[in-house]
Amino acid sequence: MVSDMHPEVENERDPITVTVPRACELSGFGLTTIWKFIKTGRLKTRRVPGVDRTLVLYSSLKELLTPDPSENTTVPPPRRPRGRPRNPARQAGASRRSQQDRRAR
Repeated sequence: MVSDMHPEVENERDPITVTVPRACELSGFGLTTIWKFIKTGRLKTRRVPGVDRTLVLYSSLKELLTPDPSENTTVPPPRRPRGRPRNPARQAGASRRSQQDRRAR
């Protein structure tokens, strides 16, 4: 039973472990990312002897997805536009040429 006085007590309905595909569904990460987190130790797993299945500890998944209050949660700067940057000197030269072409006509 979840107590209002003790918010750190986990919900009784929270599972102990989840399968890797279920961890993908819950987190929104893909299989490759979940396996990378497992390999680097960011997600803790359990293997039951005789069962060909890797189970992710729900508490480690929850810990991974819960933001740390001490972390800086500022918005990252906007990404640069894709493609080759334009050369401002070329643009100015091109406009001069088009003006000269207009005068010659």
